[in-house]
Amino acid sequence: MNEQEKFVISDMALASVLIFFGEPMIDVKKNDKDEIEFIFNQSLDLQNLVKGYSLGELSVEPRRFALVMKEIKKIIFTQKNNIERREI
Repeated sequence: MNEQEKFVISDMALASVLIFFGEPMIDVKKNDKDEIEFIFNQSLDLQNLVKGYSLGELSVEPRRFALVMKEIKKIIFTQKNNIERREI
């Protein structure tokens, strides 16, 4: 998959919304600015969700959304630990 077909963000809330609505996250990595990036496949559905998020038009079920956020935090923690271990 080339770079144009990927959607890369560092906004954990937006990443959580995308996952909540069924968009699969394909990777998580650390960028040059020491930020965690969430990588998704680009699609029309994803673009519509991002637009809805930006306009405040989306609603989520709070408990399920909280679970998604918790899982993303686990991924971030694991990712940071793996990166730090590799740098030692």
